[in-house]
Amino acid sequence: MRSLSSRRSAPAMVACLAILFLGLATSSLHALTSTADLDFPSVNGPIYGVAQGGDTILIGGAFSVVDGVGRARIAALDAYSGQLWDWNPNITDGFVYRIHIVGDKVYVGGSFSDVNGVARNRMAAFNLPTHAADPAVLDPAWDPDVNGTIDEVASSGGKIYICGNFTTVSGVTRNYAAALSPANGVDAVTVDPWHPDFGGRCRALLPHGNRVYCGGPFTTVKGGTARNRLAAFEPADGVNTAVLDEAWSPNVGATAVYCLASDGVHLYLGGDFISTGGNSNHGILSAVELANGLNTGAVIADWDPR
Repeated sequence: MRSLSSRRSAPAMVACLAILFLGLATSSLHALTSTADLDFPSVNGPIYGVAQGGDTILIGGAFSVVDGVGRARIAALDAYSGQLWDWNPNITDGFVYRIHIVGDKVYVGGSFSDVNGVARNRMAAFNLPTHAADPAVLDPAWDPDVNGTIDEVASSGGKIYICGNFTTVSGVTRNYAAALSPANGVDAVTVDPWHPDFGGRCRALLPHGNRVYCGGPFTTVKGGTARNRLAAFEPADGVNTAVLDEAWSPNVGATAVYCLASDGVHLYLGGDFISTGGNSNHGILSAVELANGLNTGAVIADWDPR
């Protein structure tokens, strides 16, 4: 079996606390199960995003060929056999960094600007293939037109959340994070009033419960309020402008949070940072209490992977 190795885009970047493929700088992708090692197709470049919807595995990255067949930046595989499917969005420039599936829609974010000859700046929506012969259909109306790279795509409460290194979405000012209406094949995208207004790039975003958690290298939110690398906001609802949880401030030391996960009790964070809550023992990987309007985001002292 060919090995898998991690892509490191920052010196101390760590794997993301869940089974997230944040860039497999290898020539192949394998499915690993408790009973089988399925030989998936070879890929001629890095894979940065993976998502599964039913029997379909979607991979995205910087590749152009999958198993000897042209597949620019994104491809669909059978989840059981690894067979390459016909679905082919043909993203001809930039890279795909995130793939997110909601129902029968596939949301794709990255650094691209062209989808099979159609302008789509950094984000697009497609049908989810359910059979090997399904073609890729680009949503004709849904076009967020993001002016910079997308690092994360998530969803909750009927909203599509994005974060990254951008400052406008559909011509509307949204500094490094935004919430959007979902794609339905008919309506154009609507940019929600939700606007955390980060003072720098947002690299991770996790809607959970009644909060949306955001991480990155930023040190301010909402136009100037201090929040070091991690903050929590009320979720988008068409009215809320991303109200900051004023009590919750884990105070993550330099340099950045890259990934977030939760078990429903705690929030776990990973990245290139040296401390959490002023405690230098809790760097690189850490856990803090979830936000509820009262909690301060105190570090979980006995969870210490070192």
